[in-house]
This record gives sequence, structure tokens and C-alpha cells, in this order.
Amino acid sequence: MNKLFSSSRYIILIAVLSAFIAALTLLVVAGIGTIQLVVRSFTQNLDGKSVKLLALSFIEIIDVLLLGTIFYITSLGLYEHLSMKTYLPLPGCISLKSMT
Repeated sequence: MNKLFSSSRYIILIAVLSAFIAALTLLVVAGIGTIQLVVRSFTQNLDGKSVKLLALSFIEIIDVLLLGTIFYITSLGLYEHLSMKTYLPLPGCISLKSMT
């Protein structure tokens, strides 16, 4: 039973990979959305209502970028704490010392 529990920590790698893939997907989609929005804003005439919609679209993109960042930091934290191995050099501001 002890061997089962000690090897079960590797199941957490599924959560780590899922969070990392989610972060990567959100960041790429937000980056593509930003480029498309900038190109569209320079190729079309903008009136008062369009500028407000443009600002709202940028706020939505920032929201997606923040979610991607949260998923990325979560995946790093899960990897560092639950796999008990640190193969990735982490910056000091992300390094977690204790869960308590």
C-alpha cells in the first residue's frame, strides 16, 4: 500500500500537463486575437461606438491573458510541490517554500 501511495504522485503530472496545455492554449489564442484586433482597427474606420467596442475587446483579451498566466503559475506550483523533483530552473519570485 505504501508503494501505491508513493507512486501515485505521478498521477499529478496529468494535472500539471493539463494546466500547462491550458495556459499555452489561452496565451496563444489571446496573442492571435490581439494581432487580429490591431490589424482590424488600423484597416477600418473607427467611430465613437467602434472605439468603445475595441476597448472592450482588449479588456477581454487581457482577461484571457491573465487566466493563461494563472494556469501557467498553477502548473509550475503543482509540478514543484507534488512531483518532489525540480528539473526546471524557476525564478525566485515563483519559487514556493512551504504549503503552510
